[in-house]
Amino acid sequence: MDDLARIADGLAELTNRFFDAGVHGLALRPEDASRFTGHALESRDIIDQALGAGNAFSGSIAKAMTEDPHSLLGGPSKAAVIDVLEVVRRASAAIDRRNPNYHAIEAISELSRQIGDHAFELHMIEEDNPNATNVRIEGTSIHALIIEVRALIAEHLGRSSPYYTGVPAFWTGPKGQPRTPNATELSDVSAILAAAIRHLRRPRAITLPPKVQTGTIYVDPSIIEQIATLPTTNFDFSRLAELCRSLNVTAAANAHMATAMLLRAIIDHVPPIFGFKTFEVVAAQAPGTHTFKQQLGILQNSMRKATDACLHTPIGKKRDLPTAVAVDFRSPLEALLQHIIRIAG
Repeated sequence: MDDLARIADGLAELTNRFFDAGVHGLALRPEDASRFTGHALESRDIIDQALGAGNAFSGSIAKAMTEDPHSLLGGPSKAAVIDVLEVVRRASAAIDRRNPNYHAIEAISELSRQIGDHAFELHMIEEDNPNATNVRIEGTSIHALIIEVRALIAEHLGRSSPYYTGVPAFWTGPKGQPRTPNATELSDVSAILAAAIRHLRRPRAITLPPKVQTGTIYVDPSIIEQIATLPTTNFDFSRLAELCRSLNVTAAANAHMATAMLLRAIIDHVPPIFGFKTFEVVAAQAPGTHTFKQQLGILQNSMRKATDACLHTPIGKKRDLPTAVAVDFRSPLEALLQHIIRIAG
């Protein structure tokens, strides 16, 4: 989020002030304490709006502020500033992961970083050789990076987007020969990519989950939020979070056949998290307490039989439709999801 990035920059500046104070003997400015407090309070408000009140990030910021006696000493402690800065960065990443454009943001950010590195290298070469033209540098082809980033922008923002048209292809001549851009041109591209990333991060790009009627919740919303913000180091949990949201929608609409389908989809989706290919193996071999294994057994046996009756029974003269009770496996499902949060968090 742009606001959290701005706050992170402000906190990083405060950490630099501590460095200057230690190395050059400079005093911290009196306004540093109020700036720190302002950054911390504003970041908590932004994070609460995005992730809900009582989230762990806001709690960590509150703890850092409580433990830091900066109001008495005339300035915040270095540890408190660094702690809050780290929490703000982690919260910003968690909020980004909820954005449907998250993977595009990550990919464009990485390409922008590489293009920025090329711009810096070209700038150094141009300073040493002012008359050099069409300079080539080692490493990944600049043109390959430009082609890739233009394709990403076209896919997610469209070819008519100013972010797409603003990034030139750097081809020239009647045969369309590649031309190596200079440092200034690459710096301009980096600035355009930063603007594209800000556009993708804006709240209007986030699709909010459908509202669910009170009393018909199948999966607790707090569990869904925790799943949606799990680290994506090994797995992308966005589909699992969406399956759980969809369960709440079908439960609210009394669409019990759809609920059965979603339950089967979930247990078919999660085995790789445990290192297995099928849920049958998960239920038999996954480590855990005796109670947890019992819950897995209910999902593998009772739930699978109930959903088989919904999904695989051919048409006949008379078939009973499933009821809410027949597809009510909320308790074992919650145990499974909570376990996933613990091992993947």
